[in-house]
Amino acid sequence: MTTEIILFWILVGIYSLVILIELRDQYIQENKKRNILARPHFFLWFLSRHYYFSGIYAMEKKKYKKALLQFKRSLQFDPDYGPAYLELGRSLFNIGKIQSAQIMFEKSVKLSGEDPKTHLNLGLALVSQGNFQEAINHFEHAYSIDKNDFDILLSRGSCFFDLRKINLAVENYIIAIL
Repeated sequence: MTTEIILFWILVGIYSLVILIELRDQYIQENKKRNILARPHFFLWFLSRHYYFSGIYAMEKKKYKKALLQFKRSLQFDPDYGPAYLELGRSLFNIGKIQSAQIMFEKSVKLSGEDPKTHLNLGLALVSQGNFQEAINHFEHAYSIDKNDFDILLSRGSCFFDLRKINLAVENYIIAIL
């Protein structure tokens, strides 16, 4: 019995070490492009991701105010984490705070501009405020990054439709369907 318990705890230790190594590798990968002085400490990075994923879980459960708090906590530990700004913006958007959401989407674009979802969500916030031309610019940028995203094509088409550019709207809808 004692041997089984010792073996169990050895396996738990090995498993924990493997997880820690995986997290360290992810930390290194995410922070490659950052200046060494701008990188968060590993523990702060870990806490930031913990709160970020708690916020994602709350968003999936449609608990937007709880998600909002989790994303804010995530950003306290890593203020340069672009995906947290994106999700914070999405949670603000879902509770009707469109202008605040737009600010978060703009920060996300600055930090994670290579992610088409940042431009898509900023475009959606701009459309909600009636700024169709600027929204199209962001939809175009998102489209240049990912030409196969259905949501980008649909949003771009809807924006063209609202601007009464019917031919461009139909063209986007057809591309989205195919």
